[in-house]
Amino acid sequence: MSWWRLALISTLFLAEDALAAEPEPQDAYVCKIAYAPHRHVGETVVFRGEYLTDHIERSLVRPIGCDRGIGLGSMTPEAEKLLVEADPPTWRPGVRRVVAVFKAQLVQDEPNGFEFFHDTGVRLNVLKIGELRTIETAPAAAPR
Repeated sequence: MSWWRLALISTLFLAEDALAAEPEPQDAYVCKIAYAPHRHVGETVVFRGEYLTDHIERSLVRPIGCDRGIGLGSMTPEAEKLLVEADPPTWRPGVRRVVAVFKAQLVQDEPNGFEFFHDTGVRLNVLKIGELRTIETAPAAAPR
């Protein structure tokens, strides 16, 4: 067997090991965190969530099945590129949903009462996004 075949096989095994090393998404746990995020600063979490934004200044991720989200902090360039490509203009409410598996770290930032009501300043710094899906929905009917 040639050296390049061995290198390719080794690379494939390492990539599979890296994917296998990711923990299973913990949606319910992260939903509980969303109610008291200040108690979990420094934790890294993996969960399925929906990206929500007003495309001006407020962006958050809400764990699937949860009624509360956590505001976004910084993102890796790769994660930011994925979200920008998944949610291009035209931005109209109710037209598009963006869901994915997020790997993020909870960090303490300055609270911003103008950005989020009852803000504690805890943000998600997104490290990785996987299984991203854009769900196109029918726009609401115009009033007559």
